Amino acid sequence: MKFLEIPQLQQCASSISNVDLGDRVIKGSLEAYSCKKTNEDRRLSKDIEKQLTQEATSCSPLATSPLGPIQSSTTRKLLVNLITTLNASFPDYDFSNVRPDQFEHESFQSVQSCIDDNLLNSMDHIQSGYRTQFWSVLNEAIELDSCEVYSFIPEADSDVFSIGKIWSLNYFFFSKKKKMIVFFSAHAVSKLHDKSTDDDDEDILDEDEDMIDMPSEEDDAIFLLTV
Repeated sequence: MKFLEIPQLQQCASSISNVDLGDRVIKGSLEAYSCKKTNEDRRLSKDIEKQLTQEATSCSPLATSPLGPIQSSTTRKLLVNLITTLNASFPDYDFSNVRPDQFEHESFQSVQSCIDDNLLNSMDHIQSGYRTQFWSVLNEAIELDSCEVYSFIPEADSDVFSIGKIWSLNYFFFSKKKKMIVFFSAHAVSKLHDKSTDDDDEDILDEDEDMIDMPSEEDDAIFLLTV
């Protein structure tokens, strides 16, 4: 996937990169990608196609997934686009083993309500009119009326999406017409969780310092001999 530089989208994204809401901090991103594949994407596409084709041959003709029938090349192509978007957005992680059932086809109305409730309504109190600006910029980039929306459901022990997070949202706005995806990702972290983690780290450091300062029995013996 090729990252697309859209100034209005990037400016909108900068406002939600680190939102302090008092008891919690929300970190969000909004990125646009072309569905044109890189060499690495093509290699991954072949691997996923091969794996899913093998699975499809052992499935019934009606076998399906939240993305569509597994035997359909359109479904497999969509899965590759979603996975390569995740890989591009989180380059330190590998999502090549993500399964089709970890995605959901969503209605725009439900996604809009979820993003509004968890982030944009709060943003409006910080930056008046931001909610309207967000959806206007997103619509200009992807044409919301003609795109499909998918969500990603990470595993419960995922360190990038789940561990230490109050909640996380991951939505793909996919335009077949424009051959592009706008990926919205956000998560909330409790300040209390961060503080307790910092306190635990300080306790561990204090224990380590005590162990360093504490003389050993061998040191006591050497001291007595020298005296």
